[in-house]
Amino acid sequence: MNRGKAYQKAGADCIFIPGLYDMESIKKVRQELSCPINLLSGPNLPSINTLSQVGIERISTGSAPFRATATLLQRITEDILYDNNFQRLMNDNMSYDAITELIGTPE
Repeated sequence: MNRGKAYQKAGADCIFIPGLYDMESIKKVRQELSCPINLLSGPNLPSINTLSQVGIERISTGSAPFRATATLLQRITEDILYDNNFQRLMNDNMSYDAITELIGTPE
């Protein structure tokens, strides 16, 4: 807590606190600091709605989306190489048209 207060006193625009998942600790930090607090997502982090209710302004995902993508690519590759199938590659994918609509087309 002292470090967070020192950062705030020094003019920090936001305090990033990775590894803080306990709701009681989160509430205590929120009460002690007036600047925005940024938490790192994780399986034990309370829901966005719960965090919002106590005044948490920001949640970062860190490297999790990249790691999830890399894991999926590894599993697809293993399916193709070792199981001789493309099932995971074809399951639950957005259609080409949906991707094009999402990102747009070059003008």
